Amino acid sequence: MSSEDAMFFRNQMAKCILAVVDCNLILEQGYHHSYKERVDIFKSYTVDKELKVLVDWALEEKLRPKQTFISASEASLLYMSVSEYFLKYFYIGLSKYYGCEIESYTDVKKIYFYNSKNYFKRIAVNFIRGNKTGDKRALIIVLQLLCILYELNRDKKLLDEIHVLSNKVEIMSHDFNSIRFEVSILRMKI
Repeated sequence: MSSEDAMFFRNQMAKCILAVVDCNLILEQGYHHSYKERVDIFKSYTVDKELKVLVDWALEEKLRPKQTFISASEASLLYMSVSEYFLKYFYIGLSKYYGCEIESYTDVKKIYFYNSKNYFKRIAVNFIRGNKTGDKRALIIVLQLLCILYELNRDKKLLDEIHVLSNKVEIMSHDFNSIRFEVSILRMKI
């Protein structure tokens, strides 16, 4: 990566880790307006040493971004570690919000596609906008989750599901990287 690309990548990873901090603090009713205070409060909650290191790194990256090179292997390791923590807290947050245990992609899919609260919300958005925006938004969220999961374990079943769902949002490519990119663009538009 160029130094500019590496800086952008690190910034995105830092934002993701700080989102993990925010999610946890909101769930624990300990949110604070200051990044530094949020990090300190979060670190007092968690016993996970690796996560504490990542949180310190994310705060430093947020406050003092660096324009330095990052190797492909360093980027991959950072992405994998950040993704695993993001998923863990994503599932915890959704579990609390929906009042049920969410531990896997299958659980998320059920919530986004079949939960009555989400179903009626999608219907309302579709009606108000006069199109299928609500349905498309749910598909894109689930597709983004699938892309993260596929990056983590390269399971062929996940890739097959990515292809099925990507066709439903009019992404006709079968190349994973193209799908991943197009899904992120669609997410920003909806």
